[in-house]
Amino acid sequence: MRVVTEQKLKADFEKFLSPGMRIVVHSSLSSLGFVEGGAEIVVKTLMKSITRSGLIMMPAFTYGKEPYEPSATPCLTGIISETFRRTKDVKRSLHPTHSFCAWGNDAEFILAGHDVVEPFKKDTPLDRFWRKGGYVVLLGVTHTANSLIHVAQELAEVPYLDRPKTVKVKNGTRLEDRIARRAGCSLGFDKIASFISNDTAVRRYKVAEANVLFMNAEIVLKNAVEILKENPYILSCENPLCFACNEMKEFEKKREKE
Repeated sequence: MRVVTEQKLKADFEKFLSPGMRIVVHSSLSSLGFVEGGAEIVVKTLMKSITRSGLIMMPAFTYGKEPYEPSATPCLTGIISETFRRTKDVKRSLHPTHSFCAWGNDAEFILAGHDVVEPFKKDTPLDRFWRKGGYVVLLGVTHTANSLIHVAQELAEVPYLDRPKTVKVKNGTRLEDRIARRAGCSLGFDKIASFISNDTAVRRYKVAEANVLFMNAEIVLKNAVEILKENPYILSCENPLCFACNEMKEFEKKREKE
């Protein structure tokens, strides 16, 4: 296997990234091949490409699997995201299941107030991000990792969003209960690809061995909102045993009977 150097990453990122850009990155380290220096070099190279004049965001989701402490709870969204979380000057939001990390210009503004029930509603981090002209980078992953589509579900007011659960957060030495809205299944999100295939919305690149989808967040979001308004279930997965998708459909049946 060819070793992927920092210089190779830099050259490949420069094909589509530039200083001052705002990006949200969903990623897979293994998709790149063997990176000399690992996730730390990937994060370092991204920061050099964007600079502090821009903004980098990454998901730092924990899904409520353990009591949430923003400064300490590891994220479950890959080693690049977890390395980014632990990097100096990176900030993290307060949502107990679907927090985001950010670095650069406007990072504190983007993340502020994210201790609400709904992780993706209007005026939460990813919603603020697209409104500021951001771009989505799917680095070695597909739309199944594209959290922007959860924002589209909120803006489209799909009928199955109000599915809360109770999670724990750490407050000093105490554990406290918080209510968080479940985001639902994303395994069907690749269906969005056929609706946003034009070059103005999505461009394809290679970074080392990884396939990259680079897209204008606003165009993707507006397309997703439009199709979800026509059919709220169009992005559900095809697995008949999927708990989340079945739960969403059962939730709607209950609403119809009320």
